[in-house]
Amino acid sequence: MRIEVQKVRAYSWAVLSALLAACGGSSLRDPPRPPPEPEVSRGPVQLLVERFTRGGTRDFYLVEPDGSRLASFPAMPREVTQVVPSPDGRTLAQLVQQPTGEVHLWLADRDGRNRRPLLEGDRWVASVAWSPDSTRLAVSQTTLDTELDVWVVGADGTGLADLTPDPDPVAFFDANPSWSPDGTRIVFSSNRGGTYSHLYTVAPAGGAEPQPVLAVSQESMEHHPAWSPDGRRIAFLGGLPGTAVGIGLVEPGGMGYTILPAVGRPENLAWSPDGRILYASAAGGAYDIQALDPSTGLSQNLTDTSVDHEVRAVPLRAVPAGPWRGFGPLARYESTRPPPLALAGGDVEADGATDLVSLLPTLGQVRVHQGTGGGALHDLGSLDAPAGPRALLTTRVDRDGAVDLAALGATELWVWRGGPGGPGTPAALPLPGQGRALVAGDFSWTGTSQLASLVEAGGGAMRLVLHGLSGAGELGALLDADTGFSLPGQACAGDVTGEGSLDIVATTRDPAAPVLLLPTEGISFAVPVVAATGVEVDPATPPICADLDGDRRADAVLLRPGVEKGLAVLRSTGAAFAAPVELSIQGVAMAAGDVDQDGDVDLIVAQGSPGAILFLRNLGDGRFAAPATLATGGAPRALALADLDGDGLLDLAVADADGSLATWRNLGREVASPG
Repeated sequence: MRIEVQKVRAYSWAVLSALLAACGGSSLRDPPRPPPEPEVSRGPVQLLVERFTRGGTRDFYLVEPDGSRLASFPAMPREVTQVVPSPDGRTLAQLVQQPTGEVHLWLADRDGRNRRPLLEGDRWVASVAWSPDSTRLAVSQTTLDTELDVWVVGADGTGLADLTPDPDPVAFFDANPSWSPDGTRIVFSSNRGGTYSHLYTVAPAGGAEPQPVLAVSQESMEHHPAWSPDGRRIAFLGGLPGTAVGIGLVEPGGMGYTILPAVGRPENLAWSPDGRILYASAAGGAYDIQALDPSTGLSQNLTDTSVDHEVRAVPLRAVPAGPWRGFGPLARYESTRPPPLALAGGDVEADGATDLVSLLPTLGQVRVHQGTGGGALHDLGSLDAPAGPRALLTTRVDRDGAVDLAALGATELWVWRGGPGGPGTPAALPLPGQGRALVAGDFSWTGTSQLASLVEAGGGAMRLVLHGLSGAGELGALLDADTGFSLPGQACAGDVTGEGSLDIVATTRDPAAPVLLLPTEGISFAVPVVAATGVEVDPATPPICADLDGDRRADAVLLRPGVEKGLAVLRSTGAAFAAPVELSIQGVAMAAGDVDQDGDVDLIVAQGSPGAILFLRNLGDGRFAAPATLATGGAPRALALADLDGDGLLDLAVADADGSLATWRNLGREVASPG
């Protein structure tokens, strides 16, 4: 289809508009802290799971060893290719892919901050393992002078030594080290004995020849070893020639060699704290994490998403975290503009700093506030919005790395591509009726976002229109379908069914069908169903879709401004929602995210009168602690959570009724003592 492009008001990124004046940064004496209600307890050791979504995005999350209780985990930089936690749970070893091709070793704190290089230069680090006391690391690496040797290095960068120097570096390959639990030996795989790859052990102090675990003459293959926590066995991948790769076990002295069956082709071994062997395997088209019980030979699927690829799981020891320190001092930016309808954050300039965008419907503008990387904002000017602007969001409709903007109008959807120099001319995409709601997500598993609009057509019919990139790289309509329902309200997107893909939750103005579920079926959507009845909704307030209780399904949160019990939480049952749990919260806008870094999704609610922000801490099972209050000194109308200062924490931005903006930096958690 041909996309009509309309002209917008001139937008100069070279000349800044007036810098919004900060009002003294009045300090808050009492930043909100979590009330004392206890959170749901977690095990002493969890599993850190590395996941690739069907669309190709990569993230990490935590589960209990039995596969229950999901929790979020800080995002890793895109260039990080593997994460290995230290045994004490406090430090992350990261393999970092360089633009020139080398792979370096970096360390970071548990929360992903304080990143620092450990091994740089002309080297290609292939794998890494920690010593039991978390003070040293064993790495398999290639340098300009060596080809895949096992080295040791202190976590402070001292003591770098090659443990397996070879007489013929081009012919011998020493890989995949794993440390014994008593710290006296390192096991690795090598072809130094001849044709086959066998297991060898070496002292971490060096100075002695590596010793084979099995007779070098044995016709078997062993590689990717993992030493058991009790030190009695070594698990490995391999088997006899001509057989499928299985999971093997052998005692460090070479006795007890056995091969256990695995689901599919196993990869990436690790030991679970409950004594099972973790491995990734593709069965049914998607990689999942399996846990093999050596005593029975049976495997349990711990992730079972059927869609995403869980490619690695490693144990991560729980570390008692210090209390959340709340938000820091308020920074207020004065303005004479009318209040925005919506706020959103994203790096629309592709300069590494988060910007803030606001939708001003009375002026027909989208305002852009440039982030500095330190939390401050500069007002850069405005973009013309589509006629009758109703919704604004930031997303990524392409793979250029920049955040894009989308604004829903009465009859058109406008999309600006972000990038160096700021947004360009928008693509104006016509709608088959009145636009009512807008959500974004990777519904088609392409690694980019599509834009889903709820449109009210003739007779009040609700249509679902999906826009995204065509095969030619142009934005256009991918789907235009009649839902069979009418009177659309607002919407959000999340995996409500738990099947691994994004669904749409839509509210309506029809009391007989107030909450609908539109399950996804690839690029299309299944027949919508009434997911909740007897629920009052506000058709102008977007709901929130988020997994609040850790069951891998997105729940829904509804807000009704001006109502005493105005916040309703609807738990997902898979095909619908349970009866709502109503909370005595009054508010005008809300946002969701892991504000206090405990792995659970919290809620932030803006109260218009009296002006305040309420922080509702998730206790870990979808219940919320009594709200903590943050005074704003204004009358909030819209809010957003975004990392404004680049420290990996969700900061808070609020727009007041007078059009001014206020921001609060998230102070994170107090540093726990190393005891």
